[in-house]
Amino acid sequence: MDCRKANWTHSAANFFKPFNPIRAKILLARFKGMERVAMDIAVEQISDPDGFEITFGHVRVTLSKAELEELVLKATHHLPALLPEVDVAREEDVYRIPAMRLMDMTDRDIQVFLREAPQDDLVMFLWYLDAPELTQRVFSNMSHRAREMFQGDLKDFAAAHNKLTPRLQEKNTHKAIEITKNMVEMLYHLNDSGYIAYE
Repeated sequence: MDCRKANWTHSAANFFKPFNPIRAKILLARFKGMERVAMDIAVEQISDPDGFEITFGHVRVTLSKAELEELVLKATHHLPALLPEVDVAREEDVYRIPAMRLMDMTDRDIQVFLREAPQDDLVMFLWYLDAPELTQRVFSNMSHRAREMFQGDLKDFAAAHNKLTPRLQEKNTHKAIEITKNMVEMLYHLNDSGYIAYE
């Protein structure tokens, strides 16, 4: 193996450590190849029930179920450009769907999530999802005092949003989408760390 290529790959591995594991693994796979060429791509489940192997030509990358799901969700953003005839869910729905899986979590796991979620972000998260059953499920795992506070904050935020100009409302919505994305990534992180079961 070319010594320069080996050193480049080692440096890339160190550089990408702080980033999302999916992004790091796929970028490293590409860097190891060092060339952009047409290749066969395959996805197979491995012996580990939570593991999947993606093959890019001669390069193999192993992802967990959560990582593969996140990769698929992110890939849908590019489908309209590649396949205009395919009807793809709106960008916000890409994160709304996994966020709604909170409904399937145990009370204990929801409480772990609530301890980690920033208060202001949680308000925008619930406002954006606009799912009464989910909101009630989240509130049922709060103390009476916390529940009253969040209910007030949520009501005030919605009222303030409705008074904004269309441009500022759109800005608010984009911020809420980003927060929802961060919440979903936090849920995956808590799952991967063994603190909750988010499957």
